[in-house]
Amino acid sequence: EVQDKLIKPAIQGTQNVLGSVNRTPSIKRVALTSSGAAVYGNPNERGPGHVFTEEDWSLTPTEKVLPYYYSKREAEKAAWDIAGKQDRWQLVTINPTLVMGPPLGARDDGECVTLVKRILKGEFYPAAPYTGAGMVDIRDVAAAHCLAAFHPAAKGRYIVSGTTILISDVCRMISELYPGWVRPPCLTAPKFLIWLLGPSMGLTRDMVTHSIGMPGPQFSRSKVEGELGFKFTELRTTMKDMIERMVELGMVQKPAKVK
Repeated sequence: EVQDKLIKPAIQGTQNVLGSVNRTPSIKRVALTSSGAAVYGNPNERGPGHVFTEEDWSLTPTEKVLPYYYSKREAEKAAWDIAGKQDRWQLVTINPTLVMGPPLGARDDGECVTLVKRILKGEFYPAAPYTGAGMVDIRDVAAAHCLAAFHPAAKGRYIVSGTTILISDVCRMISELYPGWVRPPCLTAPKFLIWLLGPSMGLTRDMVTHSIGMPGPQFSRSKVEGELGFKFTELRTTMKDMIERMVELGMVQKPAKVK
């Protein structure tokens, strides 16, 4: 089931698109959306404190462990394999981490929207798991794709991650932005409890094993900033704009006492 619904579509979809590129003589460069999941699987898989760069490929994922991460890694590797067998067009990949920011529509099944809705509902009070993630503004991801497609210096892979932050600190940030709406966590939820209850909350046990109880992965911004002159949006701005847009779309309701 994982093969048919996750892994094969990711790899074969990439192969199909780049097959069309090979048949289109006018194309000179391809800007491909990959993922931070192709860069790492477990924040500590290369040792505690390791700063992930574009040279890194995830080590932990397999078809059975973190299969989503595995699909992203294998799909990008397939792309580089195809690109390496020709010299007419250039491949540039964008590897964003968790993408946050104002949504275009009211769909609420995305990971980032679900996370923010859970925070606003108070689901991380009084306790939040000790875990973190790299986060980046959706508008920065769009800008990075434009640079990947058209900047003369663009080449290779680009990790696009504005900052790494603990989920508990995201809660505190939102509580500061909207006093009286969110109560920040004051306790850390134990990992064994999350491992037991995770599946009922949509959190697989391999995700618990490889992300809970450790800080989020650290990513280097030097390549995207140095080669493309990239500037990242501050996360506070991203979260403010995201929540205001969610209120505007009716995805969440701001309490009357909150400005």
